[in-house]
Amino acid sequence: MALPTKIGSCGLSLAVDTGATVNVLSEDSFRAIKRTFRGGRWPLRQSDLNLRGVTGSALSISGMVTLPIRIKRGL
Repeated sequence: MALPTKIGSCGLSLAVDTGATVNVLSEDSFRAIKRTFRGGRWPLRQSDLNLRGVTGSALSISGMVTLPIRIKRGL
């Protein structure tokens, strides 16, 4: 299920998986957020996590970021 959300003042739609241990953001989406906020507001940190997708295949990750996400009200 995709919900309208905000990261800072940037509105976007994110898929919500309440059973997931972590949330995954594509590199393209991360770059778009960085462009919107002109760089290093939310830096990408190194991570040693070993993640697997729903099919069990390994995911290659670039790092970890903590984003201030708000889900819009009135849905």
